[in-house]
Order: sequence, then C-alpha cells, then structure tokens
Amino acid sequence: MLDLLTEILKGITSIILYFWWLFALIFVYFAWQNRRKTEFVERIETIVMEIKIPKTNDKGPTAAEMMFATLHGILKPKSELIRKVRFRNILALN
Repeated sequence: MLDLLTEILKGITSIILYFWWLFALIFVYFAWQNRRKTEFVERIETIVMEIKIPKTNDKGPTAAEMMFATLHGILKPKSELIRKVRFRNILALN
C-alpha cells in the first residue's frame, strides 16, 4: 500500500516537473486578463447624481419608481458593454 502511494506521488511530481511552464503560462494569462479588465474599469468615467426631494412633496413612491425606471431605460448603452446604473436614495434630514 505504501509503495502504491509512493508511486502515485512520484507520478504527480513528474507531471508537475514536466509541465510547470504550462501552469505558469496559464497563471500569467489570467493575471494579464485581470490587469486589462482593471485598467478598463478605471478608465470609465463615472457620474454621481443626487436627487433632492422637497419636503412638501405630494407625490407617492410610485412616481419615484417610474422616474428611476425611466432613467434606467434612457441610460442603457447601445453597445455590447452593459453598464450598471446604481441609484442611491439620499434622504436629507433637514
């Protein structure tokens, strides 16, 4: 049993020693892809918009939902790149 385990470990070790360059190449490829994606995301310009709702607002929350849905529909790009638009409701306690 110990001989079988030793032979298996020798086989695994020989495979790693013969193909270490392939593992390194795959690692470098994925690192390069990650760097490219990171640089692309850093180049995208972002805009933060704040929507202040007056205290005397007589509209319900449905109107705000429709406004956000409309803004989301307008801001969809026509290219294959899908940009996510995030809306954060900011409540001013003044």
